[in-house]
Amino acid sequence: MGRSLDEEIIAWLMDAENPSARYLTMTELLGKADTDGEVIEAGETIMSTGPVPRILEKQMPEGHWGGIDRFYQEKYKGTVWNLILLAELRADPGDERVRKACEYILQASQHRDSGAFSCRGDLEKGGTSNGILPCLTANMVYALSRLGYMNDERVKKGISWISRYQRFEAQAPPGKEWPYRYDRCWRPRDCRSGAVKAVKALALVSSEERSNEIASSLHKGCEFILERCLWGDGNGLESTARKDWFQFGYPHMWGTDLLEIINVLLQANIRDDRMDEAIRFIASKRNEKGKWLQEGRFSNRLITRLEKKGSESRFITIEAIKAIMKYDMS
Repeated sequence: MGRSLDEEIIAWLMDAENPSARYLTMTELLGKADTDGEVIEAGETIMSTGPVPRILEKQMPEGHWGGIDRFYQEKYKGTVWNLILLAELRADPGDERVRKACEYILQASQHRDSGAFSCRGDLEKGGTSNGILPCLTANMVYALSRLGYMNDERVKKGISWISRYQRFEAQAPPGKEWPYRYDRCWRPRDCRSGAVKAVKALALVSSEERSNEIASSLHKGCEFILERCLWGDGNGLESTARKDWFQFGYPHMWGTDLLEIINVLLQANIRDDRMDEAIRFIASKRNEKGKWLQEGRFSNRLITRLEKKGSESRFITIEAIKAIMKYDMS
């Protein structure tokens, strides 16, 4: 595909039936600024047509979805998962309902002493220390940042937690002291999906605003992903990638795939030869019409379906074209 964009594909992506895909096409592929009239119009349409209003229609008055204290447990229809969806679909941060959702998760899920996010908690006391999950913390920091909370002190505290405690190591921690209690997160090595989510969150912090601690953590995280997700000590994807990473989905929730991994690295301004094989694989997934398919494990389990599994996917096509274009320009 190189640097050129197929006009028919762009016309398909810009179809008015999917305002979020239209918005992402203009901003991520065509390079239009947020102040562009078409972009502003698309952003307004996101809030009135398509999946975002369907999600918000099911929101409770207090700002949550599902059981008030089951923000994480109700997979994939609870508050945590819908907040990720709203962020990925580029919901308007200024919308009162969106802000209610953000405030709810900050009050109910964030561990107030440390800034991490917990899978257990309530509005009165916040998240519990024994329910802190690194992938949840990273996903909430990412979603909240996308939804207008990047400069909120509570989100900054979450960013600091990631920088301080996310290890990016191939070996397990020596003990199970806080916050390293869960085997699925830290053993036999740091969870690779969690590492990808951490880098995804940290990469949103502009280079001018990154402290030395954030910059160091981001660098270490990118190197961990390159080596442990893509390179495999020089043996390539077949030796290191999980089988489900070869199936592209949107959204990713707690999981990941090769397409998200590449775009996370590119967001962090990483271009490295160890990415070459994954880029070639991404390109090989394009069908004869120049589109990519929705293969995600979560696509049929959300509060509202974005795309049918097995269908040609606007969201994945956008992400794939973006990855190839950005890498070609390196």
